[in-house]
Amino acid sequence: MERILSSPKKTRLHGDVLRILFLHMDPILPLPRLKMLSVLYHVLGAIPSYQGSVGPALNELCLGLQSEEVAPALSGVYVKDLHVRLACLNAAKCIPAISSRSVPQDVEIATSIWIALHDPEKSVAEVAEDLWDRYDCEFGTDYSGLFRAVSHVNYNVRVVASDALVAVLDEYPDTLQESLATLFSLYIRDSGVGDDMIDSGWFGRQVIAMALHAAADVLRTKDLPVVMTFLISRALADTNVDVRGRMINVGIMIIDKHGKDNVSLLFPIFENYLNKKASDEEKYDLVREGVVIFTGALAKHLSKDDPKVHAVVEKLLEVINSPSEAV
Repeated sequence: MERILSSPKKTRLHGDVLRILFLHMDPILPLPRLKMLSVLYHVLGAIPSYQGSVGPALNELCLGLQSEEVAPALSGVYVKDLHVRLACLNAAKCIPAISSRSVPQDVEIATSIWIALHDPEKSVAEVAEDLWDRYDCEFGTDYSGLFRAVSHVNYNVRVVASDALVAVLDEYPDTLQESLATLFSLYIRDSGVGDDMIDSGWFGRQVIAMALHAAADVLRTKDLPVVMTFLISRALADTNVDVRGRMINVGIMIIDKHGKDNVSLLFPIFENYLNKKASDEEKYDLVREGVVIFTGALAKHLSKDDPKVHAVVEKLLEVINSPSEAV
């Protein structure tokens, strides 16, 4: 039955198998409820037209789940299809522990609902808000689930997870430095994925750039040199054009948000790199281009008679021939 329902193509057998599954939801002849939930999430994603019959079945299944089964029941939150995420969250409201507001504090449960709470689809976020009220616990400072979601196979999950991470960092600013270190580690890990011909870790690095871009608002003064040093030492030399472009935009966003009050802090970092000799000419050119752009962005905050303005314009003119929109 699972093989038929897991087929990406709808066949005449699908309806028969679903009817058999619904019969087995009877407590006299039970199948593992979590297994059935997983299969039904897949069916709903593959065949949206079954929503009318699968939705009530999910609700029925969730009525029989115990509190320790809440976390795996929320796996539908990580699906790319909107109607599956919505059906999962609506069904979760039927779980006795959730409906009675007696869910124990659990990092997996908190992570899944928190991610759904930041879903760009308003309908999903509204149901998630109701679930979060019923969960009635603080998120806490364990972000392990969010960091796993940042590397999720589905693009929509990676994007939402980066926004959800920034939202929780805003609530717990003391965890920002450690979280930045984790993001840098994930970037380094994904830099070593693949071989010389195929860079299979680029999408992981892409979402690190998204997370850093979203985090620009919550950075403190002491975080600025740390992030800028990471960008200059690693990210601006990324082998993937999209990732490198996003990392340049991270730096520009940070400078736009914090540059005015931190000119004297940031200028020496950029000048130090531009004044040093290149050990790897190709890598140096890529990074230098990004650093010149940062310097130009920061120069907007200088006074008109500052002698640095003329030097910055000269450096920008030197790289203006590069095929870069940011330049």
